[in-house]
Amino acid sequence: MKVPVNVFQDEDGLWIAEVGSILGCISQGKTKDQVLSNIQDAADGCVAARVEHGLPAVIISTQDYFAALNNMCEYTVEIKD
Repeated sequence: MKVPVNVFQDEDGLWIAEVGSILGCISQGKTKDQVLSNIQDAADGCVAARVEHGLPAVIISTQDYFAALNNMCEYTVEIKD
């Protein structure tokens, strides 16, 4: 399943990425490529921890799901089922 990622650059030039459908899943990097790689690693770790504790892997809205499914999001991460 693909889920949307919000990516932005902060005032110091650092890139920040957040997966809104995985609570607390956020990462940073010096470049956009680095932050996209980092957020995939963070998402994998967050999902594994949530599943280990009996929580749902992701909490995704229908709107986000269909946006990611139809490639309407600029950035996504792949969540393994």
